[in-house]
Amino acid sequence: MQNNIKSDLIIEQVLNKLLELARSEEMTEKTISDEKALEIVQSHFPNYTLVDKISVPGSTPLFVLQGSQLEEANRLSTGSEHYQEKKAFEQLKNFINEKTENGTNPITVTFKTESGNKKETFTNIIDVEYISSNLPGNPIADFVFLRKNEENAIDRLPPIYLSHKGGNKLTDFRQLSGISQMKRPKINAHKEVQKFKKLYEEWLKTNVEHTYSYVLSSSDLDKGRRELRSYYFDSQMPIKRLRSNIVVAKVIIDENLMRQAMHGQDTLQPERGLHAVDFLMQGSFKFQKLSKNHWEIIAPIVIPHTFEFKDLSPEKYPVLTIRPADKQDDEGFLFTRIGIYPFAGAHGEKNPHRAANKKVIWLAK
Repeated sequence: MQNNIKSDLIIEQVLNKLLELARSEEMTEKTISDEKALEIVQSHFPNYTLVDKISVPGSTPLFVLQGSQLEEANRLSTGSEHYQEKKAFEQLKNFINEKTENGTNPITVTFKTESGNKKETFTNIIDVEYISSNLPGNPIADFVFLRKNEENAIDRLPPIYLSHKGGNKLTDFRQLSGISQMKRPKINAHKEVQKFKKLYEEWLKTNVEHTYSYVLSSSDLDKGRRELRSYYFDSQMPIKRLRSNIVVAKVIIDENLMRQAMHGQDTLQPERGLHAVDFLMQGSFKFQKLSKNHWEIIAPIVIPHTFEFKDLSPEKYPVLTIRPADKQDDEGFLFTRIGIYPFAGAHGEKNPHRAANKKVIWLAK
């Protein structure tokens, strides 16, 4: 092992979270050994080289990694959602491989939908594939079930697209959808999104209780939009920032916008695809056998794109939110993340992305 490791290679928060997750999944173990921790880290980051180990008092041993994919390691485990997504996919993949005998024996799967008494069934499932978020357009779909079609079939069986969220409750959601013009242009152009930005801009100008004045330092230039931050750093012009425990939110009126946030910006079209998923699902999966070659897939939250609002509990309703973020400058607002969350994600007491004494400011309709 090498010594004198540069501090920028120590991704403490990322790996600590990863190991914390591993411990929580192994309920029989109250502690985790150095060897087991190393095994977990290396299995999650197989292409990286371990160069040193450090200890932080009162916490799990952390590992220093170096490699060309360090940024990807951060993406996969920051906030734990991508890690949980990966684990959920492994669950599905192992299940499908086993029950279809590696794609040679098609099966039928049924999803129990949000209302509890409605189910949707799909035949001829032979495989499930992972969809990379690095694809052009940053698709909302995470997994896709593939189906076997007979050679002379006139009506082709379409794939089944899933969007997966980590955790087991709404307050675990990182977000339902972003609103950026580059990745979500149809959502960005919606009149309610544009109005929300204008309302926030006006609120920010006049509010003093929940904001503070800030002058950028050189350390801020390596985060967010450099050209924008450089302007304010060079001029030393103070900006207004949200306090760390403040979230600004607005109720969404248009049900179509809510559907686009939950199931993709193209969900108003009949065809399903990368930007129009069949199901929004959350958490780990369970599988219940209904009959020979027919299985039910169960998850904490299962919302089909065909859902009716009367079947959706209010805490699941999407709302527009703005929250503090050191590394983001969404829509030109410095140190800000703008997105669409379920109501419970904007207002829930246990949301991990806010301080415990958080306060939600609701802007006028």
